[in-house]
Amino acid sequence: MDKKAWIAISLSVIGMIAWQFYFNRELAKSLPTAPPPQTDPAANATAPSTPPASAVPATVKMDAAPTKDEPTAERIPAKVEKVVNTVAEWRYTNLGGGIAQATMLGNRNLNAAGGQLELNAVGGVPIGALSEKPGDTAAASAAYETQREGEAVLFQRTTRDGLRIVKKFSPPAGDAVDPYLTQLEITFTNTGGQIYRDEGFYLHLGSAAPIHTGDQATYTGFDWHHEGKTTFKDTNYFDPSRIPLIGIETSPAKALYTEPAERIAWAAVNNQFYTTVLTALGAKPNEDPAARGVWAVRFAIVPPQGNGSAAPSTPIYAITGAIGLAPLKLEPGESQTLRFQIYTGPKEYKRLKALGHGEDDILNFGIFKIFSVFLLTSMNFLYRFLGNYALAIIVLTCIIKACLWPLQSKAIREMKKMSLLGPKMAELKEKLKDEPQKLNQAMWQLQREYGVNPMGGCLPTIAQMPIFFGFYSMLGTAVELRQSSFLWINDLSVPDTVGHIFGFPLNPLPLIMAATMFWQMKITPKTGDQQQQKIFMFMPFIFIVFCYNFAAALALYWTVQNLLSVLQTYLTRHRPLPALTKVASGEKPAKAQVVGGNAKKKALR
Repeated sequence: MDKKAWIAISLSVIGMIAWQFYFNRELAKSLPTAPPPQTDPAANATAPSTPPASAVPATVKMDAAPTKDEPTAERIPAKVEKVVNTVAEWRYTNLGGGIAQATMLGNRNLNAAGGQLELNAVGGVPIGALSEKPGDTAAASAAYETQREGEAVLFQRTTRDGLRIVKKFSPPAGDAVDPYLTQLEITFTNTGGQIYRDEGFYLHLGSAAPIHTGDQATYTGFDWHHEGKTTFKDTNYFDPSRIPLIGIETSPAKALYTEPAERIAWAAVNNQFYTTVLTALGAKPNEDPAARGVWAVRFAIVPPQGNGSAAPSTPIYAITGAIGLAPLKLEPGESQTLRFQIYTGPKEYKRLKALGHGEDDILNFGIFKIFSVFLLTSMNFLYRFLGNYALAIIVLTCIIKACLWPLQSKAIREMKKMSLLGPKMAELKEKLKDEPQKLNQAMWQLQREYGVNPMGGCLPTIAQMPIFFGFYSMLGTAVELRQSSFLWINDLSVPDTVGHIFGFPLNPLPLIMAATMFWQMKITPKTGDQQQQKIFMFMPFIFIVFCYNFAAALALYWTVQNLLSVLQTYLTRHRPLPALTKVASGEKPAKAQVVGGNAKKKALR
């Protein structure tokens, strides 16, 4: 790599840093400097509020109550019903007729302030509420009559058009069914004397919000599944598009995301570790669900408190959305029942997979899914025996390293052979320094003549890349790691921040990881390819970018992997140098070894 290449790389890095500062500054200018007032979560359970008006398109009318409502919030007071099991508590409200909040129980499910985490704690729209327009979140004001049937909660109201709406929320039957599931049946009945028609309601999912102030915006978003394909839109989708560095706006901010589609299997709102999934089951088994589209909007919230991080310079966003139901056409006295299941809980792969409609796509493992699923399953298996996720990651890393040990040994051998070939390559560079094309051809011929593979030293790194990115995809949403501690790390699922310097978080483990990478590179045999050596010098910086503000578990994995590589290098560094012998055309290089202190000189003769 020549001086120009170094200058280009340096300018690129500086440009990326400058763009990040510029982007944050411009975003702060274009958005409100302080989030709008937030309704107290406890109040949400009895009198749900609506997201800020800025979250809804200007063309959407925010009515005080839906036009079809007969009873209103003024005529029927707020009423809350609770359903509790071993994993969660659901609080139902008659204002909107749905789940006002779902509180996750257990030590793992704590919020930033140390209390129990609550899903749908902001926004004020109950899960299961109905509205008539895309982006309309005023459905929370529609008042229902409430009735209990054991563990089931029923809501009922009749509109001015004579449409009776009955919702029945009930826990799933049987001990084998997931305890985070709720069954929902909605029955529409035409009580009038004429045919009832409408364009269809929208069934709300509630909201999802970041757990910590420092959570990446890409984790909070809206998913929906249609004909085997899952589409995800995070809160950044609503930002205006700009040309990098220049900052010129190419498209305006979006107030509403909407897509028409039929046979929608499910839709979900989720943050990094938790989700609310509304799955349409159809009126009858094996029948396509009646749906006509989806929509989602984001809205600013008060940042989560108590996690020790500095106040954000830009707003923190939550997201809410809904599934559009098919239009209704009912004869007088005719009824239609729609069936749904609602999952409100952690994003555990095994649970989501068991739902049976592709809900595990919410984890967004991407092209490395096969690696992510294998690593997650293996980590959970080891945890059952070790009782600590950090130890499970360390043991899993050791197992992976043991499997790759022969490949690493071969790579070290190839790098030693390349170092032996160094003097001959230096002679060629001096001889053909003014003829780069002939130089490249001569070097390739020399490496082939002695059976040296210049990429041999890269094989372990290349082989570990899918594993690294599999860990990266998996650990980013592994709710199992929440509240798991190790040494100074209080929570493996978030960065191991121990303090802030001028507002910048101090995370020791990624720095230790980079130090172990430099150590490994320092003791690794150098190849004759100087350009390759210089490229590898950037690897620690690249890995810091990946790991610094990521789950501490990822830096833990790579640190242990580096230490094991250092150990292997020390164990193999005193082995006799391999022989550098010419290879006949079409033959494999000889495996003979040269013994003695003058091995290097003899091999080069």
